[in-house]
This record gives sequence, C-alpha cells and structure tokens, in this order.
Amino acid sequence: LIDKPEIVALNKIDSFFPDEAEVIRAKFEEDAAISPFMISAVSKEGMRPLLFKLVEYINADKERRAKEDGTAEVIPSLYDTKIEDEESHL
Repeated sequence: LIDKPEIVALNKIDSFFPDEAEVIRAKFEEDAAISPFMISAVSKEGMRPLLFKLVEYINADKERRAKEDGTAEVIPSLYDTKIEDEESHL
C-alpha cells in the first residue's frame, strides 16, 4: 500500500466558517505535507475536483496495467468530453 497514490478529503466543510476550513487545510499542509480536498457531500462543494483527481489516478493505473499486459481500458477524460448544446436536444 505504500506505493499506492493517496487522496485525502476532508468532508463536512459546510459545517465550518470558510476561514475555519482554511485554517484546517493549512494545518494539514503544514503538519503532514498533504493538500487535502475540502468537500461537502451534502452540498457537493469540492466534489468535482476530487472526482477529476480520482479519474486521473484510475487512468494512470489502467495505462500502467495496459502497458504491462495489454488488457486495461482507459476511462475518457472529463476534460476531453464535448458537451453538446442543450438546445440541439429540444
């Protein structure tokens, strides 16, 4: 497990004042050299960047495995996905 990437997410940030959440984030960065994702599962705040990072890690692992054994399929990047104009579906 030591070689696995690690993602730290601090949930319930909506229960703090913004300056309190920033103090908590700074403490993690200072004490543990970790830049945590600050999220709220209820309000969905901060979830998008966390999900993008998860897809990035999953794809990197799949690419590594595909090079080793040729079996992994990469998830399309959300940044590369073309979003069609909503009016074209009406």
